Amino acid sequence: IYNDTFFKTKDGKGAILLRSDKLFEPNYPRISKKVVLSKISVYASREEDVVLNKIELRISNYVPGQYKNISLIKEDGSKYGSTIISPIVKDINQPNVVFTDSQLLKANSTTNYNLVADTNIPSSKSSNYGTQLQREIVVNRLSPENSSHWVLATGVNSTKEVSSYGGVDTHLNFAD
Repeated sequence: IYNDTFFKTKDGKGAILLRSDKLFEPNYPRISKKVVLSKISVYASREEDVVLNKIELRISNYVPGQYKNISLIKEDGSKYGSTIISPIVKDINQPNVVFTDSQLLKANSTTNYNLVADTNIPSSKSSNYGTQLQREIVVNRLSPENSSHWVLATGVNSTKEVSSYGGVDTHLNFAD
């Protein structure tokens, strides 16, 4: 499914790659508790261990009140960052969900996360927004030469910000 190649950063040190599970196409009732909105994998390149400091995401077509209690849950069940009670509203091209923490990612390793939330999506019968009950979770899709500032990580050995790139792109469908 995946064909990823790691590139060294310009200073020759590590990089991280973000991606989503292409087979994950969830369908949920409009009003749900603790649903998995996206499955996110973070890969640390073989050059050095890195510390993951921030992951920013954008929920497109966001309307306040539709998502509550958003958490980024690691594969071992622990949280990365704090639970977001209600996302902030920003420009449509900027992140509206921001998680900060300090997690060590060993070189040449993968860490998997689930983005989990309670949902209250308006009905297509009663909402100006509901003619298509579909939303999308996004992280910028950038190349190693044009790395993303939506994800911040620091090399353990180099102590420099490492290149982060790749994307998360999960489409959500909600039924009446």
